[in-house]
Amino acid sequence: MYYLVKEYINKINEDDIEKYALKEGIKLLDNEKVVIYNFIKENWEDFFTNESDNLLKKIENDVRPEIYNYILKLYNKYKRQFNK
Repeated sequence: MYYLVKEYINKINEDDIEKYALKEGIKLLDNEKVVIYNFIKENWEDFFTNESDNLLKKIENDVRPEIYNYILKLYNKYKRQFNK
C-alpha cells in the first residue's frame, strides 16, 4: 500500500487537488489549493508512520473553516478504510 500511495503522491499536482475538490462540489481559493498541495507533498508519509490526528492542525488556520472540516471528514473516512 505504501508504495502505491508514494507513486501517486509523486505524480500529483495542484490541478489534481482542484479537480478533486470540484468533483466533491468544493471551490478552493488559489491559496487553499497551494496549502493543501504543499501539505500533502510534505506530510503524506507521516500519515503512515505516526499518530496523525493532530497533523492536520498545521493547516487549520491556512484554509477556510468549511474546507478544514471537509479535510477532517475525508481524513477520518480514509483512516477508517485503511484500519479495517
